Amino acid sequence: MKNLKGAIFVIAAIFYISTAKDCKLSDAQLGFSQCHSVTKTRTGFYYYDEKDTCSDTSDPLPPPLTSLKCDLPCPDGTFLSVDPLSKSSICTQCPANTFSTTGILIDGLMGNWERIQLALDGQGSDGASDIKAWSLPVEYDCYYQDDTLRWVQNMKCTPWQASEGGKSIVAKETEAYNTYTAFEMTYNAYLRTAGSIEFKYRKDSKRTYIVNGEFKFAVNNKEVLLDYKVAKQSDWEVFSYALPQPGMYTFTWIYTKYSEKTLTESMGAELEYVKITGLDYNPKQCIKCEQGWSQAGADRCTLCGANYYIETQPDQTQQCKACPQGYLSEPGSKGIDSCQKMRACTKSDIITQYGKCQGNMQTRKVSYAWIQPIVCNKEDPSSVLLPNETTTECRKCGRGQFFDRSLSQCAYCPDGFFNSHSSLQEMGDDGRVYACSACPEGKAAVKVLEYVDFEAIPPIMQKKCSIIDSSKASQNDCDRRSRTHYCSHKRTQLIRQMAIA
Repeated sequence: MKNLKGAIFVIAAIFYISTAKDCKLSDAQLGFSQCHSVTKTRTGFYYYDEKDTCSDTSDPLPPPLTSLKCDLPCPDGTFLSVDPLSKSSICTQCPANTFSTTGILIDGLMGNWERIQLALDGQGSDGASDIKAWSLPVEYDCYYQDDTLRWVQNMKCTPWQASEGGKSIVAKETEAYNTYTAFEMTYNAYLRTAGSIEFKYRKDSKRTYIVNGEFKFAVNNKEVLLDYKVAKQSDWEVFSYALPQPGMYTFTWIYTKYSEKTLTESMGAELEYVKITGLDYNPKQCIKCEQGWSQAGADRCTLCGANYYIETQPDQTQQCKACPQGYLSEPGSKGIDSCQKMRACTKSDIITQYGKCQGNMQTRKVSYAWIQPIVCNKEDPSSVLLPNETTTECRKCGRGQFFDRSLSQCAYCPDGFFNSHSSLQEMGDDGRVYACSACPEGKAAVKVLEYVDFEAIPPIMQKKCSIIDSSKASQNDCDRRSRTHYCSHKRTQLIRQMAIA
């Protein structure tokens, strides 16, 4: 037994010795103490990283640096350092593939929202992020209005939550219908100096008998942003607000909608990132880009674009590389294995485009183009080819319209007149209606706003793309589709707005 114990001891000692290394002064890092409340100075001290076990023959660390200025302003993209000659504080630019900020950056593209969600759900952090999610002063709540018009908190609704992959935080889920639902997120921060807040958001609003879908942002209970405009889905906006004074701030984001089953379930709001500056006079360190890259002096990391992937070099730097010919990848991809072989192009990859009517409004050109960005391989032998340009007949004027010869275009019938296409008395040999019929005595003409043929989405309409099965489609697919108008000369949409003339 004694011999066995000795053997165990010897093995352990060998293991300990093998992990120790001679740490060099170039490996040392610089840390700072808290600022002295009276002298407004701090102490800098050198240290070796905790994960490094340094041997007794390692380079000795320099003595602490005293009387360093606390309030030296360093901009984002730099970090507080010390001039080795003057022993005074200086601002040093962050190297490539790192970033810094004087406050906090919650970046969805880097997966930060998902980490915060895990922390709030009590699942802790994976340790991969420099953001200490469990300590962030953020709160998520939701409310619905009951039959007594009282707001009920966190019942029949889901507060803001990270989207799949954590690239944004979303507010939309509710089980309370035919009433209002509100989603609220608050963040508290103490600013040591003047700063700012910036965030990127998008939201859904619909115009029915009311404008449904309101997004607002408040600073210390003062509303500074109110957005209820009806915009195209997928339109991201960036909002910035100056914070001129140091002190305690409460930031509040609220999205409110009137919930109707099947009609508003897909309506929501989301934030991609939130950046607050002024929490300190200067950044103390540069944070490594985990899922992207950056140039020197950056205040945020960037994902590799579509058809590129991030690759870690032997010197541990990150670089975006293009996928091989005939392969593609989504933005933010990691490693060459994320490049997928392009499929052959099909008819679904082609969009039909219609020109303006020419020749007394008789014909117009029809051309074809690939939907952008192209996600298929045009060079594949089995790919379809773009059809040749052709011409087609222009549409006839719609109901409630006639063809105005003086303008060579369709015009609406005047008050008291109508065109239902059922009367052929004013129709020419070319099939056009050149005049409207008068309403009989005792009857009124009902005005109809009808969209049958159009080349652009009318202003009263909205495009919406929702993911039904995340295993077969992603938000990138939706974003790609939303950039293209699928309109043709055929009957594609019909909306009526009735009013008595």
